[in-house]
Amino acid sequence: MNKQTLFNILLFGIAVIALIFSILRVIPFSVNGETFIGIIAAFIGIIVTLHIGFQIIKYLEIREELKESKKTMAEILVSQKRITIVENKSQEIYYTLLAKSITDDMQCVERFLTQLEALTYALKADRKNFDDIFYTLRTYITKINYGPIYGGTNNRDKELSERIGDAQKIDLQIKAFSNYCSVKYEYEHIMKFFYRRLEKARNNESVSLEESNEIMNG
Repeated sequence: MNKQTLFNILLFGIAVIALIFSILRVIPFSVNGETFIGIIAAFIGIIVTLHIGFQIIKYLEIREELKESKKTMAEILVSQKRITIVENKSQEIYYTLLAKSITDDMQCVERFLTQLEALTYALKADRKNFDDIFYTLRTYITKINYGPIYGGTNNRDKELSERIGDAQKIDLQIKAFSNYCSVKYEYEHIMKFFYRRLEKARNNESVSLEESNEIMNG
């Protein structure tokens, strides 16, 4: 039996009792039209008063339910945020491992770009320390040479444009993050070394010891 049913029974019982007492009160006297009007007025007054009381109780219950709903919704949002962070961290690990699995020097640029993908997920996960990712990116740049990139193809400009295009797409994603400022300085240094190394590789310039040190420490 719900609250509404209980309230209706209570309301009916009180109304019946009020009606009985009203009749008993007028039994010793003459009963006329005014008597019944008074009884009906009293009856209506009781009903209205109880109805208003019920509405107030109902309002308080609804307000409490809304509070609980808001609390539950807030908990759901927090849980969703945590799940999203875990998913992004998992994707970061996936792309990092994928980059490391590319052992063929013919795909040294792919390793770098794959590690850049890992950086995008690290930013999504709101990571605070990126030192290991930056170190890995710098290391991959030092492996970029003419032979491994272009594989002896004569269409150097086309190959270079494709690599630059891929890098720029990821670059736009990274720069769109609200927390980009936390990696801006280091990231832009690394990308400068990356584009410079691609140009040198196109001109058939191998990575010198001096350049390697600059990339790793600059």
